This record gives sequence, C-alpha cells and structure tokens, in this order.
Amino acid sequence: MFRTPALVALFCMSLLTAENAWAIAPLPVKEFTEREKERILLPCKRATPDRRIRCEVRELKRAEAEWGKSNPVDAYAVYDWMDLGGQHLRDRLQQERADAFTEHWDRTRKVYSQFEPTDDINTQRLPYVNAIRESRLDCMYVQHGRARAKCFDIQIDTAQKMMRTPPR
Repeated sequence: MFRTPALVALFCMSLLTAENAWAIAPLPVKEFTEREKERILLPCKRATPDRRIRCEVRELKRAEAEWGKSNPVDAYAVYDWMDLGGQHLRDRLQQERADAFTEHWDRTRKVYSQFEPTDDINTQRLPYVNAIRESRLDCMYVQHGRARAKCFDIQIDTAQKMMRTPPR
C-alpha cells in the first residue's frame, strides 16, 4: 500500500545525494616548459614544413594525454581517447550518413506497385527478336555437325540484316 511512495521518495533522495557527473571538474591541462616542448617536438624536426604543424599538434596532444598516465594497463584507453587516426570521427560520420540514408529511404521509398510503367523505345520489344529466336531454335533441330553450323551462319547473317534495317 505504501510501497510505491516509499520507493519514489528513496529514489529522489538518492538523486539528491549523488554527485552530479557534470559537476566534476575536468583534469587540468599540463603546461609544458620550453625544454619539455623541445623534447616532445623532437620527432617533428625531420618533417617537411607543410607536415610539421600537424606533427606538432599530434605530439603535443599525445604528451598531454600521456602526462600522469604512465600506467601501461591504461595505454590502449589513452590512445583510444586521443583518436589519432580519427577512427571515432569516422564512426560518427558513418553513423550520421547511415541515419540520413535511412531517413531519406523512409521518405522516398516506393513499392513495386507504385511505379508507373513506361512505354518508350527502351522498353519496347523489337519486332525481330522473336523471329531470331525462332530461327535459332529451328537450327537446333538440324543434324549436328557441318549442317547445323551452316544453319547458324545463315541465321546470324539474316539476324544482322534484320537488325540493320530500321524497325517499323
């Protein structure tokens, strides 16, 4: 009888006493000294000038991420968080594109019965197609060997003549 209000009250109390996730301050970003920066950016010395800026940004990002996290167990989590290859970005883009495609498909999808039949030169059957098929079938009844080959040669010639002349 009093169970539901008690549970609601207990739930509300737990929400009030719990620490908010958004209230937690982010970790401070490490400010490197000039000497530390020089050591961190050492791999970028050999890079070409157009690639040096990207290299410096990448190395500083890596150093900031690794600062204070030298635990090898967490190394993969650190690299995953850094997203150096942009995999998370790619995953997000793929998901956005899949959602956009699904939405587009839902809006524009037609079932087969909704399509209007078209009757133009591309969909009309040419008048000589049946005649060519019948003549090939007639050649199949000719005795196997040279006689059948001759029949097919004649059939091919007549079919080509039929196709050259304009229909109708």
